[in-house]
Amino acid sequence: MLGRLLSWLPSVVSGGLTGLIVALGFQVIPDICCDENPMVFGFNDFLATVLMILLAVSLFGFLHYAARKVLKLGFMLRFKSVVSVGILTGLIPVFGISMGASGSEPLWQFCLAGIIGGAVWSIPFAIRDPKPT
Repeated sequence: MLGRLLSWLPSVVSGGLTGLIVALGFQVIPDICCDENPMVFGFNDFLATVLMILLAVSLFGFLHYAARKVLKLGFMLRFKSVVSVGILTGLIPVFGISMGASGSEPLWQFCLAGIIGGAVWSIPFAIRDPKPT
């Protein structure tokens, strides 16, 4: 039982890294995109932020794909699982905290929420994806 739990650990860590990518992207990219008024987050800025985050998560997912196929590392998450963890982490902890924030929170709090959210969301995928394909 302990061996099986330890086999999920790399997938949970990579889910945490996916959550970190999402949290950093959602906090840093709007600062780059919002030139006019940094307090106003328009639809175009939101769309650019989401697309950039999905691109970063997809690249991270392709790294997982290469690790599973080429290096035969079965403990890594599948591409679809990495993207799913990124989307779920972006919706529940990161987007919720960002919309409820006062604006004076430090960046490390958002990063911590992304890491914890990504790790938690990756657990079902780690259970489902244990074998290499």
